[in-house]
Amino acid sequence: MCLPSAQDKTKDGPLERLVVVEKELAQTKDKLAKQQAELTELKDWVAAQKSSAKGMKSTLESAEKAGFTFGINPESRHTLLRGWREHLDSAGGTR
Repeated sequence: MCLPSAQDKTKDGPLERLVVVEKELAQTKDKLAKQQAELTELKDWVAAQKSSAKGMKSTLESAEKAGFTFGINPESRHTLLRGWREHLDSAGGTR
């Protein structure tokens, strides 16, 4: 069995370990800051999608009131509007 020399003890002393921990902490803080920025960006994107979905639902209602569902094969137009509204509901555009 080999006992650690005085030099080996110096390499792993409290001060050296503290330097390593501080470096790792700084790296972790940087990573967290990047993740927070990404999260903020994602939240902004989701809010924009919700707003867009609400606007599109309003547009669909206007088109329907203007007579979009009348004409050749009106059932297909009703089906299209229903599907579009379901999609918009899933995107956050509540009625």
